[in-house]
Amino acid sequence: MKNRFAIDRDDMLALTRRMNAARNCFMRVAGCYLDRDGEIEDTFNVNFLNLPPAEREKVLAAAKAVPFGDTNHQLRGFLFPEGSMGKGSFHQLLCGILDCELKNDLLLEVLYEQIASSLRDPSDMAVFVTFGSYDVKDKARDGIGYLGSESVYNFLIVSICRYFSDYSLDEPVAGFLFPAFYEQAAGVNAVCIYDRSPAAGEEQLRRKILGC
Repeated sequence: MKNRFAIDRDDMLALTRRMNAARNCFMRVAGCYLDRDGEIEDTFNVNFLNLPPAEREKVLAAAKAVPFGDTNHQLRGFLFPEGSMGKGSFHQLLCGILDCELKNDLLLEVLYEQIASSLRDPSDMAVFVTFGSYDVKDKARDGIGYLGSESVYNFLIVSICRYFSDYSLDEPVAGFLFPAFYEQAAGVNAVCIYDRSPAAGEEQLRRKILGC
């Protein structure tokens, strides 16, 4: 596809190194649980550090699976098409959620509804949205080591998982990272979309995100 771009695996590894209990870049997590008809059963929105340790691990596992996916196969980079980033677009919705750092429940509910309408899986599903902030290090001229923090990359990871009666989660079946992270910077006109089984293809979700 003409709007594809190659993801640098090193960029994704840099992010995932900051996604563990001892050294994490997450500040807030929100989400919802959907029944088999795609109706919202329950929602939550909390400071990440206020979660009990077991819940933190669950969130970390769901979020980390997206950037840790097989680069340029399970996890693919897409540019938003021209004309798809205007008023009322999915892109505008993501920008609003990113700017408020998950502190607007109304915007989040719209996101959940948009995602629910795009899912083909008839299982009970959970949608987790994590907000993170990563200090981007400026590489030294020789490419070895770092000079210090140059900029801050704020991002959202959306993880879509099947869940069970005890609210435990399966590995994410789909998700995305917004804005895309490439060339050590945020690409606000791009997104990295994750599909655990790309042969099956979450085409409907991809079209919803990209507005095409």
